[in-house]
Amino acid sequence: MRLAWASLAAAAFLCSCGSREGAWQPVNGTARGGGLELTLVAASIDERPAPWKRPQPGTHCIVYKLSARAVDGVQHELRPDDFRAGDGTPLGAVGRCFSPQLEPTWVEAVPRTLWVTVVAPDDTPPTLMWRPRDVR
Repeated sequence: MRLAWASLAAAAFLCSCGSREGAWQPVNGTARGGGLELTLVAASIDERPAPWKRPQPGTHCIVYKLSARAVDGVQHELRPDDFRAGDGTPLGAVGRCFSPQLEPTWVEAVPRTLWVTVVAPDDTPPTLMWRPRDVR
């Protein structure tokens, strides 16, 4: 039983290490959080489905072009699970859209262009949401 409690305490400690996730915030202009600044450059529809796993009928591949930079002098990682738009996530677009896919990307002070693709039910791009992570 002691081993179980020790394992539970170790798991709780390890979960508290690293980064904390912040609240979701819209990226419909410029958004800041967790030492990063994201600017929405464009949002467009890409009707080129991937040949192996097409999107559901009536849905569209939405591509968000972003400019990202670190504003605190520290290198930060952006991941696909840091974004969502409506019910769509970048991971849900993998294999369904022939658009650029976001992979884990390191961002520094020099602005970097990123593309986030999601599948959405309407042809009007939903607001892109971002959850910054606070680095400890």
